[in-house]
Amino acid sequence: MVSRERFAELFEDSEKLILEGRCDEALQLVRGIERSQFEITDRLRCGILESKCLAKLGEFEEALDISRQVVEEGKRTSGYSNRVVDALIIVAESLWRLGRPDESLETIEEGERIFQTLTLHTLTLHVLGHSEILRIRSALLYHKGVVYRLQGDLDQALEYYEQSLALYEESGNRQGIAAALNGLGSVFKQKGDLDRALDFYKRSLVLQEEIGDKLNIAKALNNIGLTYENQGELDRTMEYFQRSLTLLEESGQMYVFAVVLLNISILYYRRGELDLALECCQKTLTLFEEFGNKQYIAQTLNNIGSIYFRKGDLGQALEYNKRSLALREEIGNNREISQTLLNLVSITIDKDSMDQAKHHLQRLMHINEQEENKIIDQRCRVAEALVLKTSMRARNRAKAEKLLEQVVEEEIVAHELTVRALLNLCDILLDDLRLSGDVEVLRGVQTHLNKLIEIATDQHSHWLLAEAYVFQSKLTLLDLNVRKTRHLLTEAQRIADEKGLGQLAMKISSEHDALLDELDKWEELSKRKAPLTERTELARIDTHLERMFRQSPVEIPTLPEEEKVMFMLLGQGGRVVFSKTFISVTEVDENLIGGFLNALQSFSYETFSQTIDRIKFGTYTILIKPMDPLTICYVFKGQSYSAQQKLFRFIEVAPQMSSVWNPVLETANSGRTLNIAARAALESLLTEVFAGESQRFQ
Repeated sequence: MVSRERFAELFEDSEKLILEGRCDEALQLVRGIERSQFEITDRLRCGILESKCLAKLGEFEEALDISRQVVEEGKRTSGYSNRVVDALIIVAESLWRLGRPDESLETIEEGERIFQTLTLHTLTLHVLGHSEILRIRSALLYHKGVVYRLQGDLDQALEYYEQSLALYEESGNRQGIAAALNGLGSVFKQKGDLDRALDFYKRSLVLQEEIGDKLNIAKALNNIGLTYENQGELDRTMEYFQRSLTLLEESGQMYVFAVVLLNISILYYRRGELDLALECCQKTLTLFEEFGNKQYIAQTLNNIGSIYFRKGDLGQALEYNKRSLALREEIGNNREISQTLLNLVSITIDKDSMDQAKHHLQRLMHINEQEENKIIDQRCRVAEALVLKTSMRARNRAKAEKLLEQVVEEEIVAHELTVRALLNLCDILLDDLRLSGDVEVLRGVQTHLNKLIEIATDQHSHWLLAEAYVFQSKLTLLDLNVRKTRHLLTEAQRIADEKGLGQLAMKISSEHDALLDELDKWEELSKRKAPLTERTELARIDTHLERMFRQSPVEIPTLPEEEKVMFMLLGQGGRVVFSKTFISVTEVDENLIGGFLNALQSFSYETFSQTIDRIKFGTYTILIKPMDPLTICYVFKGQSYSAQQKLFRFIEVAPQMSSVWNPVLETANSGRTLNIAARAALESLLTEVFAGESQRFQ
């Protein structure tokens, strides 16, 4: 017979392992104990520890079964109500993690009733002690906060998280404090207050690192990464995701590993790297199928469907969304079902299968009638508007416009829905503009676009902001303001480049190049005051809206490298400090340099300060970058994107090489000629950066 002291040691060791995130070891330890020797209180405690380990390892169905058994056994035996409440807390967690928040809330409320009865007895209070009372009460409040957050009631969630945090702080429970801080971060993330979300997540991370729990450290890193992703900081997002993955792989936490891998697939999706996104999703799907987690299987299937939708493979998109819908209906989470039904409405409309689209809409409407949920209600109205928008009848399109305006004017409960509504409103108005040529319609589009820019700015959504600036550039082009159009394109590309949105930056650069090639056409339209209907066609707004509807830049073919012609450093007054030609002098048009300098002189300082980054001179393109006290110019033929990357690389590397850059600055300031040694060093650097003869700067 194992002594009670030995049982106490085993339980203490198990709880310590759980606290350190070594849940698989804790599970083995608990399952290795012969329970037939246990008294009832120890059997209950052992079952609670086992189900807690299983929940942390992602085995939620098994955790749910065992914790429910503990509840039943505890209820049959009087005097163990605190253990019943502990087991109910694990039941509640397992249920919300399985996508069943309503059942979870009912379980929490049952735990609260038992706990309230428990605390009415003075003797029980004395036996449990103040710290134990605080632990149970704070855990109930914490999980109640989680459920309300999942249900979209963020104000209630905030209230319960704050109450749980106060109790955890009173008891000195650092793990609980970290969990509550993480929950508060998630609330503010959903509210769109990303700076506050980051603050709470980072405070949680500091505590988890002090505790040394690798699992929760990895979770905190993942949440910080997700927040940076919402801000459009995609390179930083990947850094946090990779740090999280490394920790999870080291600790063997493959369930959470799969969750983070799913998030990485979404990141690839946003970058436009669809094949990598699909590869990650397939790996994730395999892992979740091994765990048997239907909720995450359904989400992964939904995401794969979105990837195929982006790829234009509507058949596969439909198939995966249908599989996702079947699982989500089996789980019974109407909020997630509504998401997939909205996807199916979009896909079937694109497939021109209107009967199917209307069928999915009817199912969504039925769910909306059953539940009072703001997100479901907005999804329902957006879906109805999408169907009505396809109609040729003016009355239906007017109703679609009204539904979308309702969503836009309401409190934002899901930013992606409000954005979707705004884009569809713009699409409806642009259709009217093509038919009527009415300037007032154009002003209506601009009003909705201003709202879109406001949301993107508030959300720090750099992808959306860059796309919105491109959209605005096209509206400005309709007003025949070419210079402002170019400023907007330059700013949009700057955002995309800085935030790691490579595919989008490449696409924007290509659009800017196309505009330069069409300047003569726009000048001709301006001279004869062409109607708006004609300008709308040349601006290609439809193509851009289609890209925004799919919520990420489309993949574009690999662009050929530019033909390098000349690099120049100009000082004040346009004085040539340094120049290098990349082709034979005989190949350079004798008028090139003179024409090039004349073109530069036609651009004032104010133009440079407004970030115009390129000009066209015949068949040549000239990139211009002020770098006080110099202006850097790069002349080439062909597309601009790869040329820009070389120029950016030079600007990054050159100032770090004092032996090269100091003589250049001295020459620019003094007016003297660059010495031979400095010229040779600068030419060598240019050869490496521009001609690609070395990998040193790759």
